[in-house]
Amino acid sequence: MNNKSNPFEEMQNRQIRTFFDGDANRKIKAGLDSRMGTFRLLGNIADVYLNRFVDTMVGMANGAVESEEEEVQARLKSGEQSRTGNKYPNL
Repeated sequence: MNNKSNPFEEMQNRQIRTFFDGDANRKIKAGLDSRMGTFRLLGNIADVYLNRFVDTMVGMANGAVESEEEEVQARLKSGEQSRTGNKYPNL
């Protein structure tokens, strides 16, 4: 029997190992990680600002509405108690 390995098989095995564990794999992973980070950042920005933008547009479409502070001040001036009947409505 021949115990000597075939050089072509060795080269093929080396190429297979390089393909799965080599620089190409690291480059692809780094590229995917950076893209996912970009999409995550854009999603966070959209989550924060898109909600506020929609709320602002809805508020503008509804017209001028009394703010909550003005509503509380009006109730206090008229002597009206809060819904729970407490002396301090904000507690």
